[in-house]
Amino acid sequence: RQRFEAICTDAWTAVSFDGIVLCSEMHGFAVLDPDSGTPLTEYISWLDGRSVEVVAGVRTIDAVRERLGDDRFRTLTGMRPRPGFPLLNLIHLARTRSLPEEVVVVSLPGWLAGNDAGSSPPEHPTILAGMALYDVVAAEPAAELLEVVYDIGGVRPRIGAPAADDAIAGHWSSPDGDDVPIHVGVGDHQCSVLGAGVATADIASVNLGTGSQVGLVDGPLDDSVEHRPFFDSRHLSAVTHIP
Repeated sequence: RQRFEAICTDAWTAVSFDGIVLCSEMHGFAVLDPDSGTPLTEYISWLDGRSVEVVAGVRTIDAVRERLGDDRFRTLTGMRPRPGFPLLNLIHLARTRSLPEEVVVVSLPGWLAGNDAGSSPPEHPTILAGMALYDVVAAEPAAELLEVVYDIGGVRPRIGAPAADDAIAGHWSSPDGDDVPIHVGVGDHQCSVLGAGVATADIASVNLGTGSQVGLVDGPLDDSVEHRPFFDSRHLSAVTHIP
């Protein structure tokens, strides 16, 4: 967070700006104390695979899969269960650390936007879905998934309410005393697809690199693809993690 402050301050010395827009990896999170807003964990990225570690004779990812089943997990989250999802890592944290019964779970953009004690900053659906705590069909935090976190991990997470594309999550105080709005962060995958000009259903996004995927805006929603929120209440059909 100090690095974020330094970047904004350096930019301000060159030219003042009216707002801050953030793009972020979708599957990262941090846990905050609900009373003070103090971080209880480091930032945990999508590369963190702790959910495959065995605790009390069972891997956390297997405990969640047994409880929900892969089909139900995919129906709710739009994704197949994979190590690194905040849902899984949060439960694993609760199984291995002493956490308050209620915690605030924020994305990286939500963390950077600031946190008032006891509150959860609004989050864009592209980020909430990446946490695997969001019902992509109902377009709201998934009560069933939040209950799984409590049943297996013993904690009740608070997450931000779904926010519109142009919603403000917090403010940055400039060196001149201006309250510069920080807009809700958006998912890096969706942002790259939009930036590449893929906005209609007849254009496919094909990314071949370290993270390879194929995406189609408002594409099919069958079991062969993942279902991810996009912008303007649209969705992105994607085949991800291509070898």
